[in-house]
Amino acid sequence: MSSRKRANEKVIIVFYEDLLDHISHLYGPNSLSYTKYLKSVDNRLYCLLTRYLTNCKDRVGIVIFSDHSQVEYVSHIDILAIFDRYGIKIPDDIIPFVDATLAIIYVQKENIMEKLISVFSKIPTVRIITRENAHAFALDFPNRMYGDLFVILKPGYTFIPNFYSRTPMQGLHGYLPKDSVQKGYIIGNSNLVQDLDHVRDIKKLLVDLMPMTLVY
Repeated sequence: MSSRKRANEKVIIVFYEDLLDHISHLYGPNSLSYTKYLKSVDNRLYCLLTRYLTNCKDRVGIVIFSDHSQVEYVSHIDILAIFDRYGIKIPDDIIPFVDATLAIIYVQKENIMEKLISVFSKIPTVRIITRENAHAFALDFPNRMYGDLFVILKPGYTFIPNFYSRTPMQGLHGYLPKDSVQKGYIIGNSNLVQDLDHVRDIKKLLVDLMPMTLVY
């Protein structure tokens, strides 16, 4: 690789670990299965970093980060049963897309929006985002392509059934950004890591680091 590297060219090597997320969804982030696999990831990462830092010393930048965290499953809500209980018809009144922690609803009739807000306002584990408060969550899209109403659960809760599963996952994510359980982490061997304010800043960080950057 180094023989083909041009002068002043930066090299970014990315290692992506996706099985950890899958195991956490399946067994929960506090499970023995998750802890066991996390230790194996830690051991592999130690071997990898030891090798590169030994051979390249201070010419390598290290960035280790996650895009989110996970929270243990607490309980679930059957949103389809709620629609049925209050006489909200699919697809005549609404067209919903039910994610694990978020329901996106396309409203087909004008009088249904008020009814939906009234119904979900009574459920303490639900947060409602309409066009009126969408700006605060960066969901103020110019059209209704992404839905008219967003119903987001509080951490630990999930919709069952949903698009992905008919049974609850034991590890969950996909809540509001303000929820602390959503926060990921970032570790690095550069002081630039301390200056990050947003995930968008990671791109600039990679460009400004050493000639070679390992991303895990």
